[in-house]
Amino acid sequence: MSSRRTRPRPRRHAGAGHRRRRRQIGRGSGGWASGCRLFAIDPLRGADIAFTAPYVVIEGFYMVRDDSPVRSNAQVDVATNRVVVGKGSAYDLFLTRALQQAQIVRAPTSTAVVSTFLDSGAEIAAGVKQQLELDGVKAGGLRLLDKRFMVIQQAMGVPKTRGSRAAQCLSGFIEAMKSSGFIADALQRHGIQGAAVAPPGQYHGTCHPVKDYLQLLL
Repeated sequence: MSSRRTRPRPRRHAGAGHRRRRRQIGRGSGGWASGCRLFAIDPLRGADIAFTAPYVVIEGFYMVRDDSPVRSNAQVDVATNRVVVGKGSAYDLFLTRALQQAQIVRAPTSTAVVSTFLDSGAEIAAGVKQQLELDGVKAGGLRLLDKRFMVIQQAMGVPKTRGSRAAQCLSGFIEAMKSSGFIADALQRHGIQGAAVAPPGQYHGTCHPVKDYLQLLL
């Protein structure tokens, strides 16, 4: 028998990234141009991507130091505040549009937001609630503001160049995975915290939820 110990699987946090799954999904013979990927729904991305209804929703919160005068979301967008976000994240895209006065500071990744926030001396960090809470406990002296500033809707997307049939089939696949309990089971199985299965979306297509979806990957 092997002497190796079985280690408990670490719990993961929503928003830490779907990068591995993005690389695995939709490679096919033409890569992203012919396949599909996982995205946070965003109007900027929607110019070229046909999104499904969301399959999970994730809350975004602000974090500040315990002695910060900032007590509510309404106090964030002032010229004296610097807000740290993960570069290219859904929070980055949203806050770039939403904040009119506060300066945005971009950390190299979403998981580096709190460390960048502390190292830079910025006033506010923004990101996934559970990731901020975890990093805040490690660092100490930090607190979340009491309300979320946005909800990320995580979905699948396919290039609009693939046509309406591809988008319809992808939507059918997502709705089937939600209604079957597959997504809820996957979140539990992989220890994903901070994400909830999204409500059912509207789908009235005729695609086979699995067979036609697999054709998108070819």
